[in-house]
Amino acid sequence: MQAGMLVQSGQRDEGRRIFDAIVPPRTGLETFEINRAWFLAVWGDRVTFYTQFEKALALAKDPSVLSWIAEDDDLDRYRAEERFTSAVAACRQRLLDAMPER
Repeated sequence: MQAGMLVQSGQRDEGRRIFDAIVPPRTGLETFEINRAWFLAVWGDRVTFYTQFEKALALAKDPSVLSWIAEDDDLDRYRAEERFTSAVAACRQRLLDAMPER
């Protein structure tokens, strides 16, 4: 989060330095990968963002990821793009299919 906030405040080099030094945790990968996707959305490189965004959505087990996607205005620049809408639709469907029947 700190790395992304630095990028947003104009300190791109420092934010990227911190981001590049992050070591993945042994547990909690779902949240870690979502946070990496957020940073890359803020960074603005569509290729790396989409690669990470799709990875994060594939790992997502908690439907709250859909709330993040719907509410985070840092994702606004991607929302109208087909790759974004397709990835979100696939994740939404997968999460819905995994829900137990009532």
